[in-house]
Amino acid sequence: MIFNLIINNKYNFLKGGKMKNYFIKNMLSNGDNKDLEKLTYGLDIIYISFTKLIFIISASLMFNCLYITLYCIFLISFIRGFSYGLHMKNSVKCYLFSFLIFVLLPKFFIYTNISKLQVFILFMLCVLSFIMYSPSDTNKRPLINEKKRKTLKYMSLVILFLYIIIYLYVKDINLSKTILYSVVIQSILINPIAYKLFNLSYGNFKEVMK
Repeated sequence: MIFNLIINNKYNFLKGGKMKNYFIKNMLSNGDNKDLEKLTYGLDIIYISFTKLIFIISASLMFNCLYITLYCIFLISFIRGFSYGLHMKNSVKCYLFSFLIFVLLPKFFIYTNISKLQVFILFMLCVLSFIMYSPSDTNKRPLINEKKRKTLKYMSLVILFLYIIIYLYVKDINLSKTILYSVVIQSILINPIAYKLFNLSYGNFKEVMK
């Protein structure tokens, strides 16, 4: 019900908004179509982020895993800000994928028994994935600037090693497993195989620079 309400009422809270109407009329009168596109895109991002957060939190309450979900949202979003990763093509897929990543999978992951050797192997694979594929852009946000790509790679690796250090010292089992889960998930989301599985274009900056 919450999911349907969100989808069916898209932009209702923006329609008729005085501020939005003012900006759109002003941009149209000035013939500034690029700024209008940026505003529309920005409103899309705000809407999707806000409603998706409500949906995820509501779902986590239903599945009794609120704190685990909040940990995942913070940990994945933070490192994702530097390593980027795939995005779903439409809102429905985005909501379903977010439910899977932030609610369903972590709830089961924290109950799995993982040996120290398995943890070590997973972290090493994640480090390798970040070295090879971070940052992974999207067709809407191609990373054309080579210097920026190198900076993002460096920062994502710094955060990755910070997560690993925190994992080694944290005493909360749920938090430690959530850190491991977040790193593994993000290493998958930047992998070109994941892009191919979801039929998404990879290495978009290369196409733009041709």
